[in-house]
Amino acid sequence: MSDDKDFLYRLAIMYYTEGLTQQEIAQRLGISRPQISRGLARAQEAGIVRIEIVPPSEGLSYLEEKLQRALGLHKVVVAPRMSRQGADRENRNQDIAICASKFIGEFLLGKNYVGIGWGDTVYRTALDLDFAKDSRDTYFVPLIGSLGMQESRYQVNSIVDRISEKMKGRSMFINSPAFMHDEQTRNNTLNQKQFSSMLQAWKRLDTAIIGLGVPVDYPGFPMSEFKPDNIERLKQAGVVGDILGQFFNKAGELCESGSEKEYIGIQIGDLRNIEQVICLSGGSPKVKGIIAAARSRYFTMLVTDERTANELVVELERME
Repeated sequence: MSDDKDFLYRLAIMYYTEGLTQQEIAQRLGISRPQISRGLARAQEAGIVRIEIVPPSEGLSYLEEKLQRALGLHKVVVAPRMSRQGADRENRNQDIAICASKFIGEFLLGKNYVGIGWGDTVYRTALDLDFAKDSRDTYFVPLIGSLGMQESRYQVNSIVDRISEKMKGRSMFINSPAFMHDEQTRNNTLNQKQFSSMLQAWKRLDTAIIGLGVPVDYPGFPMSEFKPDNIERLKQAGVVGDILGQFFNKAGELCESGSEKEYIGIQIGDLRNIEQVICLSGGSPKVKGIIAAARSRYFTMLVTDERTANELVVELERME
């Protein structure tokens, strides 16, 4: 059987568009059914056939509408349960990333300045994004410096670079850690001429994509990146989550860790000035943090997974 792409294309049209069975195609072309099967497989390998799996949305729209009203958000998107191979936290994050990557590219069309945060779900979404067809004038801007030296989910410049590459946009970078050694070093960094362009970019943001972290005493919190005194202060303050390294309690009030004077990044209160802020977050430990941050208007749109959505509904009903 020929591997000619024109032949494989014809084969794909007969099977996928005209709806002929493999046996009917085999009889029409005078070749065996196994040859047809192998040809269809080769058509996929050659990129002639691309199969997209669209998860069912029935039942999820009710959750989305209920959470949208209860949390006072512009929009809620609930990702169906798809990933089943890894740990629960990884599966939830991957479900959110798969879902978010399918609409974020189109959502960002026409945007001028898009702020990018950090976190596992934001990182996974950047990896899952499809490449845009056309170049864009959008600037993708980090909202915070990087954290640590090994975990990709906290290397915000890399995340920005990946999203910008996929979206065929332009990148800006912060060449400093999220927390400087001391206040003086932080002030020197903010006063540098090259940093002024970042401060101006933050004022021009029309969209932001952020994650939301777990409370201090849960696995996944970057414990090694904070001083013991800072950790203890956060525990005593009743922190339920963080956005961009800034912590808040169940009322959405900011809780000081002691590292604020060393911080390089946008203030999360300024997120309220951005037209659309998309929060990608899921997981049982984050439920209270999602509710607090949404009601404090730190974000306008939530993308979460199906299990977290149900847990949010239960918690909201308990709070009534």
